[in-house]
Amino acid sequence: VKEGPVDDAATEFPRINDAYTGRKHRYGYAGEDGGDLFGAYRKFDLEKGAVTRHPLGDGRFGGEAVFVARDGGTAEDDGWLLTFVYDK
Repeated sequence: VKEGPVDDAATEFPRINDAYTGRKHRYGYAGEDGGDLFGAYRKFDLEKGAVTRHPLGDGRFGGEAVFVARDGGTAEDDGWLLTFVYDK
């Protein structure tokens, strides 16, 4: 186990592919803090130390997301981040 910051941005509700719970994992996902809802999500590549930001677009806000693996997928990040999005 290793503990430490992965990003300076304010994020909430970090998730991983649940199939990797309790095991070494490479990817993590979190909602970018924008108040009550999230206007973007971040994907963390913990091996490379890279962060990819995925904005929802103007006037769109999402809630807590979960990772859903693609049926038959073999890679840890082969799937979708699933949430409800409010389009203002």
